[in-house]
Amino acid sequence: MKTNKLKVRASQMGRLMTLPRSKKARENNELSETSKSYVKEVAYSDFFGIKKEFSSKELEKGIICEQDSIDLLNLVEFAEYNKSEEFGDNGWLTGHPDILTENSVIDIKTAWSFETFPFLQKDMDAVVRKSKYEWQLRAYMMLFDKEESKIVYCLVDTPDELLSDFDNEDIHKVNHIEPNKRISYSQIFKRDKGIEMQMKSVYDNANEYYKEIINELKNK
Repeated sequence: MKTNKLKVRASQMGRLMTLPRSKKARENNELSETSKSYVKEVAYSDFFGIKKEFSSKELEKGIICEQDSIDLLNLVEFAEYNKSEEFGDNGWLTGHPDILTENSVIDIKTAWSFETFPFLQKDMDAVVRKSKYEWQLRAYMMLFDKEESKIVYCLVDTPDELLSDFDNEDIHKVNHIEPNKRISYSQIFKRDKGIEMQMKSVYDNANEYYKEIINELKNK
């Protein structure tokens, strides 16, 4: 076992911050079932030393094409952004953001295809809301002491090795589309110390639950 304290990855903050459905549970500061599920995953991984792996073509493209997406953003904004090498750890929260500027965090999301790219602002807002990306950004702002943050969705060609004979290349080979049409922005999220206190409060409850799980596993 590595630790007796819950460590939360910024990318998973949205799961931890999912509120319970019932008003009574929210008023009692109880963890939601989604939060508990995440805490159990981390506790089992820490205790048994077995890391849960998740893989998909969509995720692979995001990793492989991250630099292509940053290059697209640089092209559109006439900028010189570079992939951040910084890793943040404040004792309970960890994270590795895509781009750090003097005052902000930019998180890059690479769309799987033309069909999944949020061209319209309302669609972009819906993606950010559904995926709870705001919490990831707030975690980064806390970790790196930045005042604002945003998500940038990018549409770039899908590598051939990720495509099968059944995939429609027309929706994956997209670099002929005007560059600025292949970038969508979330709203800008401002740092909020009150929300950060809420995040820490939820974490404290989650950490107690984590300890309960670890203790039960020890005594099993």
